[in-house]
Amino acid sequence: GFIVRAGVHEAVENSKILNMEIIVFIPILFFSIVLHEFAHGLMAYRLGDDTAYYSGRLTLNPLKHVDYLGTIAVPLLCYITHLPLFGWAKPVPINPMRMSSPRKDMGKVAAAGPAVNLLLALVCTLLLKGVLLAQGVISVELAEKLAICLQYGMLVNVMLAVFNLMPIPPLDGGRIGIAAQALGIGEGAGMFPIDSNTNDFDAGMVQKFDALVA
Repeated sequence: GFIVRAGVHEAVENSKILNMEIIVFIPILFFSIVLHEFAHGLMAYRLGDDTAYYSGRLTLNPLKHVDYLGTIAVPLLCYITHLPLFGWAKPVPINPMRMSSPRKDMGKVAAAGPAVNLLLALVCTLLLKGVLLAQGVISVELAEKLAICLQYGMLVNVMLAVFNLMPIPPLDGGRIGIAAQALGIGEGAGMFPIDSNTNDFDAGMVQKFDALVA
């Protein structure tokens, strides 16, 4: 009888966790990747590229950023297979040749996405500290639920930032590497598309970068 009761209790707890993933975790993940893409578009707009703006992507409307694979299929697969939830939004279209200094400015555009994720992780950390300090004011059950949500917010945003900062084009880290070369850091590494005559982006590579900021 004890084994049966323990099994039922475990099944109920697992069901609660799965419901939490659907109701809370997936929206947190989606919100984080939408803000990541929005940050790319906003920075590009401020640097002179209005491609995202005229494409209707310079918005916080989540429906504009839905990618059927990264926003729906992958998180759903992670949920079904009980893997850590992960995903991505539709990349914001960027045209670096509309910027005054394409290589340097693309570095700023690339850094904007991970920077927002790190900022969100910091906000979650501060809010979590506030929840812990307020344990005498709010109920223990509410404090536990808030703590779980905020811990997940911290985790997913740090993971998104770290993954996108990998120095591999076309990830954000690769574009930051291009900007570093423009500043004379790592010159001659041969990893990035540089026109030696203009010391800027190779114009033939623009189309490969357009609509590919992730």
